[in-house]
Amino acid sequence: MKDDFWAQPGGRAEIGETSQETILREMREELGCDMQVDRLLLTMENFFSYEGYQAHELGFYYLLHSLAPLPFHESEIVHRVQDGPTEVEFRWVPALAESFERHDIHPRPLAAFVESPPQASRHIINREDALSKTS
Repeated sequence: MKDDFWAQPGGRAEIGETSQETILREMREELGCDMQVDRLLLTMENFFSYEGYQAHELGFYYLLHSLAPLPFHESEIVHRVQDGPTEVEFRWVPALAESFERHDIHPRPLAAFVESPPQASRHIINREDALSKTS
């Protein structure tokens, strides 16, 4: 089944790995990009359901910058990886709040910060019913 929404790159931490180490590894694995962490922007507790699974996701969102030019092609898939039985696709979209609506990107509260990142780290609690699906 192909999802009808998009999400930010990222993933689960490995045992003993910090959230900063996790995002750098995930960006390398998922996008083939070496990044540098500038600072923590947000932590988010995201409650959602997906295909009958109830989730409480703890997300750490960092301001990153790339150590090399990124392959930006808004209308094309720029990278694919196999995640278990699922093929995951990645594409770039403009870093604009309206992109979250136009491309159905989740979690939606990130849209409020994409154009103007907070000066100090913020903690957000989000209950995202938009992803609720049943099997």
